[in-house]
Amino acid sequence: MRVRRRKNIALHHGPAPTFVGPTERWSMDVMDDTLADGQPFLIHTVVDNWRNYSPVLEAGFRMSETIVV
Repeated sequence: MRVRRRKNIALHHGPAPTFVGPTERWSMDVMDDTLADGQPFLIHTVVDNWRNYSPVLEAGFRMSETIVV
């Protein structure tokens, strides 16, 4: 029988930093999906975590680095 190894557990480095105003914390994600005809597309999303507002939703079939930056 094979012995299972335990995964390393991440160490707790203290409390998460808190943000106290707008434009202090942003999240960014690139999602992909497929259309009904099988063609893939991408959606680049940027979210302001303070206001729960997404000022950028960029969709396209291909995305270059300049669009993401």
